Amino acid sequence: SQGRSMAGREKGSLVKIHKIDVEFPYKPYQCQLDYMEKVIQALDTGCDAALESPTGTGKTLSLLCSTLAWIKNMKNNVKPSYSMIPDPKNAVTGASLVPRVFYCSRTHSQLSQVVRELNKTKYMDVKVCTLGSRDQLCVHEQVSKEKDNKTKALKCRNLVAKRSCHYYNQWNAMDMVSLDALYGEQKKVLDIEDLARTAKGHKQCPFFRSRQLQESAELILLPYNYLIDPHLRQTHKIDLKHNIVIFDEAHNLEGVCEESVSTSISTAEVAFVIKELQKGLEALHTRNEEIRTEMDQSEAAFGEGMSKEKKEKEINLSAVADLLEKIFDLEIKMDDLWANGRETEKLECHDGDETKVFAGREMIDMLERAGFRKENAVDYSDLLHRVATFLAEGDENQVAIKDLGHKLLDFGSFLSRVFADSFEAISKRGICDKDVAGANFKVFAVRQNKKITFNYWCMTAGIAMRFLKSRGVHSMIITSGTLAPLEQFTKNLGIPFPFTLQNSHAANSNQVSVLRVLKGPAGHPLNGSYNNRSSYDYMHGVGEGIVKTVENTPHGVLVFFSSYTIMGNCIDKWRERGAAALSIWERIKRRKEIVVEPKSKAELAQVRFTFENAVTKGSGAIFFAVCRGKVSEGIDFADTHSRAVIIVGIPYPPVGEPRVLLKRNYLTECNRADKENMSGAQWYTMEGFRAVNQAIGRVLRHVDDYGVVVLLDSRFCSAPGSSFPRWVQNSFEKIEKTEDITNSLKKFFGRFGVKSTTAPAPTAMSSATEKRNRSIAIEGVKSTIEPQGIRDIASEYTSKPIETKEEEKKTYTLVKGFLNTALSSTPSLPPSSTTLKRALPIIQPPLNPSSFATRPTQSTPQQPPAKKRIVANLKIGEERKEEKKEKKEGEKGEKEGEKGGVDPATVKMMLKEAGLLRPLMPVIVEFKENKNVTILLEKMANIFLPKHHKLFKDSIVFFAESTRPQLMKYLVDRGFH
Repeated sequence: SQGRSMAGREKGSLVKIHKIDVEFPYKPYQCQLDYMEKVIQALDTGCDAALESPTGTGKTLSLLCSTLAWIKNMKNNVKPSYSMIPDPKNAVTGASLVPRVFYCSRTHSQLSQVVRELNKTKYMDVKVCTLGSRDQLCVHEQVSKEKDNKTKALKCRNLVAKRSCHYYNQWNAMDMVSLDALYGEQKKVLDIEDLARTAKGHKQCPFFRSRQLQESAELILLPYNYLIDPHLRQTHKIDLKHNIVIFDEAHNLEGVCEESVSTSISTAEVAFVIKELQKGLEALHTRNEEIRTEMDQSEAAFGEGMSKEKKEKEINLSAVADLLEKIFDLEIKMDDLWANGRETEKLECHDGDETKVFAGREMIDMLERAGFRKENAVDYSDLLHRVATFLAEGDENQVAIKDLGHKLLDFGSFLSRVFADSFEAISKRGICDKDVAGANFKVFAVRQNKKITFNYWCMTAGIAMRFLKSRGVHSMIITSGTLAPLEQFTKNLGIPFPFTLQNSHAANSNQVSVLRVLKGPAGHPLNGSYNNRSSYDYMHGVGEGIVKTVENTPHGVLVFFSSYTIMGNCIDKWRERGAAALSIWERIKRRKEIVVEPKSKAELAQVRFTFENAVTKGSGAIFFAVCRGKVSEGIDFADTHSRAVIIVGIPYPPVGEPRVLLKRNYLTECNRADKENMSGAQWYTMEGFRAVNQAIGRVLRHVDDYGVVVLLDSRFCSAPGSSFPRWVQNSFEKIEKTEDITNSLKKFFGRFGVKSTTAPAPTAMSSATEKRNRSIAIEGVKSTIEPQGIRDIASEYTSKPIETKEEEKKTYTLVKGFLNTALSSTPSLPPSSTTLKRALPIIQPPLNPSSFATRPTQSTPQQPPAKKRIVANLKIGEERKEEKKEKKEGEKGEKEGEKGGVDPATVKMMLKEAGLLRPLMPVIVEFKENKNVTILLEKMANIFLPKHHKLFKDSIVFFAESTRPQLMKYLVDRGFH
């Protein structure tokens, strides 16, 4: 390409793109050069760019290097002036002539990956700041325990105002130069976890350190909502004028933009606001009387009788009374809108509740009739915040009521969303112009008993995007591995993108194969539509497709379902054996370790560790997960960890959801007015395929990677190739039946000299060790754990020896929460060793178990396997005998445990290692006081089930004999015992 030259070695290259010297840590691929050129073109011209580059092409590295090289070049060309003289107060220089970079991603986990990429470059000397909330950064012992972020914020401000937070005081006592030296000791850019850990080590506050870094940072990393939400942008003092905005992982940007300017209010919430404001008014009257008395008794000169702190706390009572009167009036206006508002469309969708749909301007009219306008919204929001802070502090002789003031903050946030443009000074008309609101917002009202909720929903991302552009942004770069179809995506964002790119992959097209499977083994189409996805033929066909893939794929396999419900239903069905020798679940498990994506983020780290360990040390693993879930994006499954990606169904948005229906209707109307606009049906299809494409991106992570994508739904066969990423469009193969998957996979992996998993999964470790290993959870690990950090999880826990049963006489080392055998292979003992009483059974695959699977029918009752079948599978019979023997031993041990034979000290130690002791102790104390078994069971289930049901059983020793049978019955009824 013109304007581009390259010089350098394999490691570290200098690339000149449009007269900009870009220092790249490696010799860049062609796709990386194409990408960086588009970035620099956009920055040079001050235009916006939408760039799609597949996962594994070094997108983040290319984006950082090109952007920071452009910034560096601009800094070098800026002539010194008076404005660049340093400000001794805050260390902010006149470098404001050079744009700052606001780099946004969806999660802090993804931002941490950006920091790791930055540390690979020569631009790691740039001033960087990662913005986060107190949820990520507060280290105060009391404040950090609060689950609600509003409570955290109010408590933090209260402690800081009183100078009672030693972390804040320690940070505030040091000057900027000393702090920079202290935090620069690691010689690298710190991500948000590094910052929190380092600050805590120095007994300082990472939250205020982060805010301090923001003042002079050249690169600011932050989540989407900090930038898009106008109220949060004002709270965090983010000035976008002349600066660069980057949205990475932007495939979800459309939904985030719509959500950022949407809000809701209910009659019940307004009633709570009135109560809190009344309490605040009474308390303020008492406080102000005390201040006046203090001033009257003071001998100080006129105007000096009140301390500076109390002057700041004084709140105008008449302003509060005026606000309270307006909120009373709002209550009446809400009832009036419900009764007399003009409905624009009818929806029959909300679980039998009465619903109405109004135009967006009705919300503006309702608020204006109550006295709230964009001219006074900012003042009222600030007043609500001050009263809430006052209530949270409480009186000196009175303990503050928990959560008091929260509804005031919520109402202030509501006003800021509806009157968003009033928070930033702009000369042009804002987004809450009634005509704009009427055309692009809808009010969806729901009445449940006496409560009426008004949802103010934005129907287009263009509102938030045009709002951002109106702030004077220099350039906006939107990028992701999945933006296809790119033309429609950019149209939906509502602003022009002069520079676009749909990049090719660094890998060749023959390094990936995409199998579109049409039918199951019985010839029934694999159609996962709503009416068919619960049928036996569909579930059985999908299960057979997964079995064939697992049998012929080495190492790791990822399976993505369209929803948690469908995943759960399929797993339940596959566990049923029916008339087959083995169930589908058992056939999968004989080949690979099975792990399932948990709904709880806290459990994800342990599940990932299990998967990692089975892939690297066993015969492989299969990970059942969900599209749009925690596993489908943001986690790096490189090389052997994702040799196959299976997609089950198409994850369309819920068809009956009111917001989805309203969005489809809105787009259909826009399409009627202008045929170039996307229709509602097109948007609905695009949303489903975009989630599929994001999951497909897991299969190739770098230029030498290879893998297979198996699409187990007949609807994929009729979908146009343009629905899929460009880099897989030349790799499709149509598969008639699931049985044909075998030949395709053998042929594909044979090209890379890799054999399929012909051997069954390795034998399990000793039963005691296995029980122990499965019951251990990770304590205190945040949800921001990174892909390559799975092995590092273990290094954060204390080593402790664990002994198994005496008969095995082996000692394992528990390395920070996991058995040492799960981290490093243990040398096998010689056959003559006396430390083993017996050899573990060797499991062999049955004789074509799929041939025994027959569909159960009403007329043909299920029969036990025929005698000759048992003979044919003699080894299976032997294994089952062994299983029965182990089961009897286990039942014996369980009975002993039920009688109280389990040592409470041992159970306590196990609970502590699993991170479950701390949440359990308050439950035990509470039960001793109220003796309510129902509440006890509910809280125990939340702590233990489903993953830690064995520890649930063991924990029974802490309760009286009369309570234990009820706890055991609870486990039995739910199939855990």
